[in-house]
Amino acid sequence: MAALDKNLPAQRLAHVARPSREPKPVVYGFPLATAAIYNCFDKASPLPPDTNEEKRQRLAVTQVIDVYDYLESQCMDIWPRHKIQFSTAYVNKKRTTVLHFGKCLRRDNTLIPNGEELEQLKEILAKDGFKEEPGWFIFIQ
Repeated sequence: MAALDKNLPAQRLAHVARPSREPKPVVYGFPLATAAIYNCFDKASPLPPDTNEEKRQRLAVTQVIDVYDYLESQCMDIWPRHKIQFSTAYVNKKRTTVLHFGKCLRRDNTLIPNGEELEQLKEILAKDGFKEEPGWFIFIQ
């Protein structure tokens, strides 16, 4: 009985330390380069030319949200607005913002716009400097 008591904590620790075997959620969508997001600031929510640098920095978060709204409005003629989402995902092992069309545990092609719709979305995003190809990416919670 004493031998079991000595091993019990180690067994529990090994169980806790074991990596999760649950699948990680994935998203299908377009990576949004940070530089392209910043380049969209003037299209989404232009600031007066006399705005000082301090005020620009304070408004940066608001402007990013405005860029997301702008991109959503550009895409909603092709894909329903309620299916367009923005999240963080791993793209080439880096945390990146992704405009995506849903989250799932296993790749689900019903979430993906069809070929023609996908090409139209690519064209719309490319006009604003977002040229990354869409793909499946690991969602970051």
